Amino acid sequence: MARKGLHLKKIGRLFVYFEKGEPKETKYRIDYLKEAPSQEQLDVYHDCGWNFIAKNGYFYVFSAYLDNQVVHITYYGEEGIEDIIPPLAQKMKEVIP
Repeated sequence: MARKGLHLKKIGRLFVYFEKGEPKETKYRIDYLKEAPSQEQLDVYHDCGWNFIAKNGYFYVFSAYLDNQVVHITYYGEEGIEDIIPPLAQKMKEVIP
């Protein structure tokens, strides 16, 4: 939809809402988070190239433009975080128990 200029804005109970804008290659990710992320956690997502878009229950949706440098974030429980650059990995370990 983003390629057609319709960008995800909000997720409702029955509908998904889009905002009309410029066509853009966009990647989305959905994370299941039992607790609302802190501002520090959202800052880490942003530093990795992901912007918070919407939430529905425990599901949080983030987006990134494909022409930006995006760092893939992967969680592995208490073992830590893989696939992200070391300084951001350390910061994530500090803000995500």
